[in-house]
Amino acid sequence: MGLSVQFTTIKEMFDNIFEKYSSSDRPILKHKVDGKYVDIKYSELKQLSHDFAIGLMNLGVKKGERVALISENRPEWVVSDIAIHTLGGVDVPIYPTLTAKQIEYIFNDASIRFAIVSNQFQLNKVKKIFSEVKTLEKVIVLSDKNVEFDERILSYNAVRESGNQFLKKNPDYF
Repeated sequence: MGLSVQFTTIKEMFDNIFEKYSSSDRPILKHKVDGKYVDIKYSELKQLSHDFAIGLMNLGVKKGERVALISENRPEWVVSDIAIHTLGGVDVPIYPTLTAKQIEYIFNDASIRFAIVSNQFQLNKVKKIFSEVKTLEKVIVLSDKNVEFDERILSYNAVRESGNQFLKKNPDYF
């Protein structure tokens, strides 16, 4: 079976797939909302990913930067992964079943400055190791439920929205 698009890098693969299918109504992802499956179309995923990429860039994520991603399967995981690659970053996916001590080792070994976590449960593990990981600057939480945000703990929606506002002013950025 042949490739749907030609590419030499992961970012190029995403760009070419989005270009090929963005005008299509077929979904790239489905997820449950209130017990019903909801489609996410290629054009929507592209926009979400670009918004989040610029939001990450605004925080200081640069090419070659390693960004930890601790999350169960969910659309925001995919958005985060694409956004990290869009910036030329390196996604460091971490099993959500790992302990705080195991996460600490990986964060220190990879010199993680930014981490993305799915929820309060994963955030609690990262909070336990904040003082042990000298490179860690910011944690972005995908779910806003019961999370207290501060200058180091940010909302996914807020980061994505900052990117969206930038792209509204700079529509040709990408």
